[in-house]
Formats: sequence, C-alpha cells, structure tokens
Amino acid sequence: MPLTMHHWARAAAEGAACAQVQNNGSFWELHDALFENQAVLTEDNIRQKLLEFSRKIPSLDSQSFRNCLDSEMSLGLVLRDMNVAETDGVKATPTLFINGARTEGVRSAAELLHLIDQAAQNASAGSPTASKTSMGSSASAR
Repeated sequence: MPLTMHHWARAAAEGAACAQVQNNGSFWELHDALFENQAVLTEDNIRQKLLEFSRKIPSLDSQSFRNCLDSEMSLGLVLRDMNVAETDGVKATPTLFINGARTEGVRSAAELLHLIDQAAQNASAGSPTASKTSMGSSASAR
C-alpha cells in the first residue's frame, strides 16, 4: 500500500503491480529491492530505480515491465487497493485483520502468533471476534 509520507510510493506500487502482472516471484523480488533501497528512493528517481531493479530480476521481462509503466497499466490495481485500504481504515503498514479485527503495528512473528492464539481462544470460547488491538503504526514496507 503506498503511504502518502513517501512521495514515490504510488509509482513504486505501480511498478510492483507491473511485476506481479508477469509473476508473483518478480513481484516479491521487486518488493524486496524497493524495501531495501527505500532510503535512496525519491519522487525524482523512482522510475529510474524501478527500471534498474527490474533489469536485475531474471524472471521479469524488462521491456514488458517498461511498457506496463509507460502505459500506466497497473494504475487501476493500485487505486483499487488504495480504495479498499481507505474503506477498511488502513492508514499504515503493517495492518492485519485477524477474525475481522484491524490490528496495526505488529512488530514480530511472536507478537502475531500471540494475537492469533488470542483470537482463536476467543472464537472457541464463543466470544465475539477479538477486539481491535493497536500496537502503534509502523511506516515500514512490510
């Protein structure tokens, strides 16, 4: 989900969606490159960086990727995801839904497992879905 605090995020999301159109593996490789390099990404260099990263992904057809970016073919996918996020009240990453309850800022696998166990206990006890839990928000890409 592109966060507004990163002025380059929507273009990055469009690039990631262009990679996903080709295959999921390429999406994750590009995702990881964007995440690892986010400190150097700017609104002015994002397109150049997307093309640079795409050339290093063997399973990605760089010319098709460039065509997708040029034609904004993935823009609809990104806008759809942004609309869903807005509708569901997602304002930061990571945001997860556990039994329908929005949970923000989970910072570790152990914390996530605890929240899942808690929700499972509530469900098996006949309780309504787990209450909303907010652990603070994180601006990380994962």
